[in-house]
Amino acid sequence: GQSDPTSPHGGVFRTPDFEKSTFCKACHQYPPEMGEVNGKPLQNTYAEWKASPQAAKGIECQACHMPGRKHLWRGIHDPEMVKSGLTASFKVTPGKARFELLNSGVGHAFPTYVTPKAVMRAVALDAGGTPLKGTEVSYVIQRSVGAGDNGWFENFDTRLLPGRLAALELPWGETKRARMWLDVYPDDFYGNRVYPMLLNYLGDEARKLIVQAGENAGNSAFRLFETELTRPN
Repeated sequence: GQSDPTSPHGGVFRTPDFEKSTFCKACHQYPPEMGEVNGKPLQNTYAEWKASPQAAKGIECQACHMPGRKHLWRGIHDPEMVKSGLTASFKVTPGKARFELLNSGVGHAFPTYVTPKAVMRAVALDAGGTPLKGTEVSYVIQRSVGAGDNGWFENFDTRLLPGRLAALELPWGETKRARMWLDVYPDDFYGNRVYPMLLNYLGDEARKLIVQAGENAGNSAFRLFETELTRPN
């Protein structure tokens, strides 16, 4: 109910609705009238959560993104948050190294929106641990979209729904060592698509701000699960 109305700004009105996922739906689930891209709304997080194991257990969005009722908004920009929702495993055989990434704890697709990109990477190493040129392989986890004269279109969608697995393999070739890791780019769509486009339409002062925003987007990237593997005998 109503808090102390004599407190600053007249207090607040407290309601249990603020702790339910339906409260998040207003912004994080695009309605049908906004259209779909390849049969899915651009923002489909609430529907993804509804179909998740977390929803079946009664775990609301706020439990993860606002732990302890704090306004932390933990999400794709938080390395520890991202790491806690994924399980990485590495396997070696005489023929290849394998990197598996499981959406084991994210209560929606990983990542849920079109803005971020995650890339599984692997590279062979020489005896001194230096990456061997031409051996790197990668797998992109992303919902890649674009916009044209006819509106939005989808290039591909490789995101991991809850319980889904992605895998990347690297043949050993002549080497005995390899490195594998996950790169996360929280602001990929903004940094590579939105901000460069805006620079064509803005004045000098606004351009300075967009250039800074682009630098911030580039600096938001981080790496997880980096592991070195050795070929078994």
